[in-house]
Amino acid sequence: EAPLGSFTPFLDELAAQSLYFDNFLANQGRTFAVLPSLLGSLPLAEEGFSALQPPLPEHPGLYRLLGGQGYQGVFYNGTDTAFDNERGYLQSQGVERIIDLTNFGPGYERNPYSQWGYADAELVSRVIADLPQLQPPFVLGLQTISMHTSYRFPGQAHWRQRLDGHLRQLRLPASRQQAVQAQADIYSTILYTDGQLQRFFAAARQQSWHANTIYLITGDHRLPEIPIGEHIERYHVPLLIHSPLLRQPARIGGVSSHLDVLPSLMALLSARYGLERPAQTPWLGRGLDLSPE
Repeated sequence: EAPLGSFTPFLDELAAQSLYFDNFLANQGRTFAVLPSLLGSLPLAEEGFSALQPPLPEHPGLYRLLGGQGYQGVFYNGTDTAFDNERGYLQSQGVERIIDLTNFGPGYERNPYSQWGYADAELVSRVIADLPQLQPPFVLGLQTISMHTSYRFPGQAHWRQRLDGHLRQLRLPASRQQAVQAQADIYSTILYTDGQLQRFFAAARQQSWHANTIYLITGDHRLPEIPIGEHIERYHVPLLIHSPLLRQPARIGGVSSHLDVLPSLMALLSARYGLERPAQTPWLGRGLDLSPE
């Protein structure tokens, strides 16, 4: 029910098999605060938690809490995690292995059409290459980059053709189709990243640990280049929680934000799987609202 039409066929399919949150919000309009919000339920401070002077304040974030209970921490990013001091934040959380632009490894092509680094197809290929070596339990973070300016990547002509076919399936009004075609780089990139997530899940499902894994998919903020109505739409992003352990899918209407993910996830891991969580925390979120309305 995306007002401009949906361009994520794989995520649409996955949402129907997941807990899907309709009215979910990012706590920032840009990337700078997504990791502290999502993984730490932390305040923004004046210019973002990660922009505070080092050392960053100690806090019980997802990586540190689970790392202290035997979980391996891994994070993959197609760009430089020094940007917005993401690396500093992850290191403060004890993440053991950070793969990014600086140590991506040989055999992968940097995106010649973007300053950011590796396009999402290369990023997913890099992660897939390491999946068989992952030993559970682990926390794996995967941060995509292609759905960002310049919205250009190798092989884009193929995805522009896919866009044409997708538009025929959507049967949008002529005026809406023209608006999409005017921003074909952006919309073909959305289809492309959706396709890379499909590749990732196809590979993950072949791993022995898949049956006991919880997947979360969200966005750091809405694309600003596509027309926005109400100002709050700048913060409207999806949240999907998917797992083979899920008893039944559900569509959640309650309003929640990135700040609510960590409290709910740790409550689940504590109540159902015996992991320890702190008696007191500085978390701003109070947990995901699971109301249907």
